[in-house]
Amino acid sequence: MTLTEAGKEYIAQKFGNASSCLVSAGITVEVYDLSANHWTETLGSAQIVARLVTTTMYSKVQIGGVDYTYAALRTANGGNDITSTDITWIADHDDTPASGQTQYCYTAPTPPPAGYGYLKICGRPAGCSVSIDGVLQSASAGYCIDTYTQYEVTSNVDHQVTLSYTGYKPLTKTISVGTGDTKEVTYVLEAVAGANTGAVTITATDAATGASLAAQPTVDGISWEEQYVTPVTINLVVGTAATKDFNIGVKHPGYTSQERPVTVVKGSTVTANFALTEVELFRQVQVYAEMPKVAWLVDWSIAGQMAVGVRTSGWVKFTFTKKTCYRAYLDFYTAPAGWDGQDIAALKATGSKARISMGPSYVLDPFLNDEYRFDWEWYPTVSPGTYWVVCTLDYSDNPASCPVP
Repeated sequence: MTLTEAGKEYIAQKFGNASSCLVSAGITVEVYDLSANHWTETLGSAQIVARLVTTTMYSKVQIGGVDYTYAALRTANGGNDITSTDITWIADHDDTPASGQTQYCYTAPTPPPAGYGYLKICGRPAGCSVSIDGVLQSASAGYCIDTYTQYEVTSNVDHQVTLSYTGYKPLTKTISVGTGDTKEVTYVLEAVAGANTGAVTITATDAATGASLAAQPTVDGISWEEQYVTPVTINLVVGTAATKDFNIGVKHPGYTSQERPVTVVKGSTVTANFALTEVELFRQVQVYAEMPKVAWLVDWSIAGQMAVGVRTSGWVKFTFTKKTCYRAYLDFYTAPAGWDGQDIAALKATGSKARISMGPSYVLDPFLNDEYRFDWEWYPTVSPGTYWVVCTLDYSDNPASCPVP
């Protein structure tokens, strides 16, 4: 399950009832397919999410005149994809909850007093001790998908947060929160190698080039991004049995995430290698001879307006996991006859009619601010017509390849 607390809050507010509660039915939705055909349906919260997740059939839904896309939902969920398990969770927590469950509702948080902010911390394993600036706080609840423990802290100053648990390596992080803000953080403690532990070495490579990637490792759906990047070896608690299965995965911006079960053997180290495929994002847009406002959105939030010979502006927003040099490209293509709308290689074979280059730019510290925005301007020279826009992102971990500010 990859549904985060922020994702649940977004779904309850956008796809719930007037009280921001998940519901099984009663939401009037205009559903759009990939050809811009649309129709009205009455759906529940889980059904709306299921429509958005099925990007091979649906482009967006509209509720109360507001458009919602899967890209926006994914962004609200911390950049994590929504899975079938997540949709089941939504259905189990609507107004007809599964046995033993309750309806999920979003409750607006009480703002902190002047001069303070909130730190919402989840630490694993459950029950690990949390200290802020040397003062012991209440123990972490530990189930980081659902539960964060909230602490009130002085705003705009650095705080030393330390998590500890018997049999695990302690972890200390420096965190600050703005006045009136709330910051959520998740930390996972690594086990100390011992009689009941095993280890997994996680590596990630570019499937096309074989180059090593500094990807974010995940264990049972929880990201270790603020602690480790691949290649990395992590100790895990196996317990009294000889082996234990863990869902090991990796994420890297610009690549398709992967996850699979890995059997960790007590007293041994196993290897989990992932070959990641680069993702190219594309969306059909119209280019006109006049000056209409044409906006489009992909996972990296491309938006703007286009008209032939008139200055066009927009922005692209990315997330990174380490110091990185990057350059982004937007290419405009005309679809060949009979094109299926999926085969990017066939689309690119027609030749780019125009290209916008963005960058190079350099990411200095991704852990302080993991979203990077690059603005662009362009005077389109393509003729009026229908084009497909492909967004491609190039990386380099070598600072010499990029002008360092």
